[in-house]
Amino acid sequence: MVTGNTASITTHPIATTSARYVKLNITNPQSDPNFIAARIYELEVYAS
Repeated sequence: MVTGNTASITTHPIATTSARYVKLNITNPQSDPNFIAARIYELEVYAS
């Protein structure tokens, strides 16, 4: 889980696992109640 991120590019290693799909779950997209959005321009997942 990542909280309080303000960086434009981040890297978050996860434990190696066997999976068919990857899910990105955004629980708190933006602090402005008039404009709720999350901008994900790229998500990269690599096999080991």
